[in-house]
Amino acid sequence: MHSDQTRSLVVDDDPGICALIREEPAGLGVDCQIAMEPCEAPQPLVSQRFAVLILDILMPHVRGPGLLAYARRQGVWAGRLGAHCRPAASK
Repeated sequence: MHSDQTRSLVVDDDPGICALIREEPAGLGVDCQIAMEPCEAPQPLVSQRFAVLILDILMPHVRGPGLLAYARRQGVWAGRLGAHCRPAASK
């Protein structure tokens, strides 16, 4: 059983991204739970404690910004992923 400090939740509907993200934390001894169906994402945040949430902000049927805000209110460090991010303007 992992402590709250060593548990992470990855929410992304792309299996390749989930597999890639799962590898690094596991190598560091971090338990990494995956939710690939967007509708699965809220339940673990309600019933379990996580130190980190990695979230695809643009998934079908889930309000990513709302889920991100909820996780942060629970004290979870939350980062977001998005395939359609614009690069910063160069100077």
